[in-house]
Amino acid sequence: MQGQLTAEQFVLPQQKELFEAMLRCRQEGIEISLTTLRAFVSEEALNELSHLAAQYSDVNCTPDDIRLYLDRIARGM
Repeated sequence: MQGQLTAEQFVLPQQKELFEAMLRCRQEGIEISLTTLRAFVSEEALNELSHLAAQYSDVNCTPDDIRLYLDRIARGM
């Protein structure tokens, strides 16, 4: 995640906030989950994450899918 993307590449402020919180958790060795993110982000950011999780709950991503998605975000800017 880190090195491939920067927070500035996210369009929505809530997504930028979530990205930064995930990086912080990773740096501090904290497991990333909705519960742990709650301490680091606003309610709006949690709502955005919950919405995305619900929208894509039936999608099974492979590591290659995730790399492709990250690449698309990076190139989209």
